[in-house]
Amino acid sequence: MPLTSSMTRRTLGAATAAHFRARGAQVVILDREAAGEGYAEGLGAGFARTDVTDEASVAAAIALAVDRMSGIDVCVNCAGIV
Repeated sequence: MPLTSSMTRRTLGAATAAHFRARGAQVVILDREAAGEGYAEGLGAGFARTDVTDEASVAAAIALAVDRMSGIDVCVNCAGIV
């Protein structure tokens, strides 16, 4: 099951990504900070540095996820905008 999760490494989105990975799902994690890449690597997930306040950034991340996983079945948006 391909899943994309927009998140920070410290939130419900991170727990959701870990839950799906533990059950064999393909996951691409979107995070605006480069440190999210290390978290994604630790899970065996893909990563796309993404600013959810920028439509072009989100479109590029979704395109990457679709390309990597041949589609998306679930999309979890847990991004907090401060």
